[in-house]
Amino acid sequence: MSERKVLCEECRDRVEFNVVEKEIVDTLKGENYTYMGKEAYCSKCGAEVYVDDVIDFNLEKLYDAYRKENDIISLEKVLEISDFYTDEQMTIVKGWRKGIFDRYCEGDVPSKEHSDDLKQIYELLLVEQIRKKFTRRVIKCRK
Repeated sequence: MSERKVLCEECRDRVEFNVVEKEIVDTLKGENYTYMGKEAYCSKCGAEVYVDDVIDFNLEKLYDAYRKENDIISLEKVLEISDFYTDEQMTIVKGWRKGIFDRYCEGDVPSKEHSDDLKQIYELLLVEQIRKKFTRRVIKCRK
């Protein structure tokens, strides 16, 4: 049980709540996606209650399911790319509108075309990291 309290519309009171994991089916862009999400229930009457952290968690899981099902780059990989490139750089290099890459870094789902571009960039970053590691090893061996 949580120590935080939220409004229960049934009890008309601020109440503690219980969170349970549950398989959820949601619709996004006209398609159904299944994921393990969470639901919060009033500890007094058992009615479902709105908890912003639970809603945010479920939205993230829904987007993850959408990304996986539609072969869209993961948020984790987008964030790795952001370690090397800024929104301004992506605007220049890819011709995207300003702010697009920042939105992807905040969790927005890229279009398939932008996802494919980001996947290519991610793969190039991996190749570059491998090349740098290999170069360091060669230099160490030569000493």
